[in-house]
Amino acid sequence: ILWVCGEHRTPAREMLWDSAGDQPSEGLAPCRPEVVMEKSTAGFPELRKIMNRVDDFILLGLSKRVPRLANLVERSDAMISIYDNGARFQKHVDNPNRDGRVLTSIVYLNYGEAWGEDDGGQLRMFLEGEAPIDLAPDTGRLVLFWANEIPHEVLPSKRRRMALTYWWFDRSEREAKVRELAKEMGDTQLKTKEERLAQEFIAYMLSEGSQPEDIVKRAKKLPQKSLTTVAAVVGASNNAEALEGIERLSPSDLERLRGSM
Repeated sequence: ILWVCGEHRTPAREMLWDSAGDQPSEGLAPCRPEVVMEKSTAGFPELRKIMNRVDDFILLGLSKRVPRLANLVERSDAMISIYDNGARFQKHVDNPNRDGRVLTSIVYLNYGEAWGEDDGGQLRMFLEGEAPIDLAPDTGRLVLFWANEIPHEVLPSKRRRMALTYWWFDRSEREAKVRELAKEMGDTQLKTKEERLAQEFIAYMLSEGSQPEDIVKRAKKLPQKSLTTVAAVVGASNNAEALEGIERLSPSDLERLRGSM
């Protein structure tokens, strides 16, 4: 997973989106400065073109025509996920905690031969009262769905699969969530530190050198808000369940988890 920061319309201090790392003064850049690219990207020009088109389509087009999206204000940083052979992602809902994300957008960045049914890697969506829907990760396909409602999963991929994902925030719901967190923590200037800590923990957990005992130690030191984010990512229903699952991790469990994420 590579997080790409930048190109936001509102400053981070307003907390209308969750920062995944260091924000560049302009353009796009890896959210983690220590990330070294094999090939110089100079601001991700091609990715920027794609994101600008999606941003304009959603903010200037879709939000004007879909009443439920009329209050969209910002998007998250961009997540580029690469699924190697056999990788999958378990069934989940992106935003079960009303953190402001109402819309998920995915653009598939695969290259090479056209994607076939036998290649796997389909996005399976579970719509209430209907049979599951499978969408192939066809190159250039844009998928949009309600981030706070629709359960979905990624089926095992049999070839390399690349996707660009980010989430869109509703101003009213996001501001309500920020006020809630500020009240709970007694700090009206709540920072994004908790989100960064959660992302750093997940990155460490999925790194090749991490060990179960060290992961448990780090998990127990996380603030509760950070642990809530971790719980959502790993598919746990609450913090206690997430911590319990982390404490049971074996080296083989870690290998499977890295393969699925």
